[in-house]
Amino acid sequence: MANQGIFTALLLSLVIAAPVIAQAPPPAGPSWAGWARCQITIQAPGYSHRETHLWTMTGAGTTNSNMEIYPASWTVTGDGSLQRVNGPTAVSAQWTVNGALQNVTIGTTLHLDRITVQRWTNHGPARSGLTGSEISTTNGVARSRAVVLDVQQWAFPGVDTGTASTRATGSSTVPFDGLRGPMNPPSGAMGTAACTWDFARGGVSPSAAPPSVTAPTTPSSGTTPSAPGGPRIVSLSPTTIEQGGFWVRMTVTGEGTHWQPSTSQLALGPNITADQGENHGTPTTLDTIIHVSWDAAPGPRAVTVTTGSEVVTLPNAVTVVRRERPMARIEPTSARAGDTVTLRFIGTGTRWKQNSSQPGPGGRTVVRFSGGGIASVADPTDNQFSPTVTSPTEMTAVIVIDPTAAPGVRDIAIANSSPLDMVESFAIAGAFTVLPPAVARLIP
Repeated sequence: MANQGIFTALLLSLVIAAPVIAQAPPPAGPSWAGWARCQITIQAPGYSHRETHLWTMTGAGTTNSNMEIYPASWTVTGDGSLQRVNGPTAVSAQWTVNGALQNVTIGTTLHLDRITVQRWTNHGPARSGLTGSEISTTNGVARSRAVVLDVQQWAFPGVDTGTASTRATGSSTVPFDGLRGPMNPPSGAMGTAACTWDFARGGVSPSAAPPSVTAPTTPSSGTTPSAPGGPRIVSLSPTTIEQGGFWVRMTVTGEGTHWQPSTSQLALGPNITADQGENHGTPTTLDTIIHVSWDAAPGPRAVTVTTGSEVVTLPNAVTVVRRERPMARIEPTSARAGDTVTLRFIGTGTRWKQNSSQPGPGGRTVVRFSGGGIASVADPTDNQFSPTVTSPTEMTAVIVIDPTAAPGVRDIAIANSSPLDMVESFAIAGAFTVLPPAVARLIP
């Protein structure tokens, strides 16, 4: 990235010092060969930036105690653009990234129980690796300037493998604060680093290093391929999701991809998780379930699908929409063990719905009490039940409390479907109290 303090904290956190070894490590073993690649994506409204960093071992290593240091080359390519308006001033810019260093190093550290492969030293930036132009227009008067910035190396994650292993291959996707990008990204910018690697030794050859190509980017939604003529993401559905969406059915469509539901990993940035156990599809389609935290920042997100060394990204693929957290209370707030009680639920910002024929999770509103011993009169064997919904913010349920139910405070969880085929789920902490059963008195 550009020399504006970009990625400094991340680079420092990932440069690993040689470990302290309690005893002499085993012999070093055959030399390593291989590569690592990191695709950096930063997105925000009116801003887009991508870089592809590629490190390749170029020769035999030199041994120093429990470490081997290998010569390597580093290339970085990419581009980006921005548009922003601040009062009477409009700014637009476009840039490309193209840099290389031939004197970088990759190190392997031999521990007692593993070998770690990592980028060994930074060796400085690619000088003037980012070039472009910026136009600033104020009250109809345009001024332009050339942009020339240095580009810093990303630090691919340390790779661990067994001491007898002949291959170390894998991938990872890590979110980061997009404000570290070049050209002053706007507040709320989010970044993703999707890294893959393949190192081998002992007569085993790593796969061929992927081309160091970064797709063009635009600040608006589009269908940008990850590499010309290569695999790419074509579309995503839905393209809008809400904060707090607990169960979101999502379909990603690719072209030239090799997705595998059991191993492909989908990433949408911080506070959005994909349930890989729900993955289904084909080499070019991926159906999955995602969960959106209430803390997910509103705005556009890139989607990345990683399958081994194949990493494809679509910028601005989906937008997180702000939503106020729903709240609810109940009446009454307590009853005795053994009682049958009609509860009234009053919500604010809720979207409760009556049981429907909609297939799959999320076709109804359901209520569950913590602690057990509370069930619906309609089905006393099930402590998860569907109330009678009279409006999106009001519902009732007749419950029976087991005579042996333990006295104490209970939480209530409420889940229901909402638009965009997602489930909202929230809890009312300490909402209900089970009192001890009434004690019968003998009348003399």
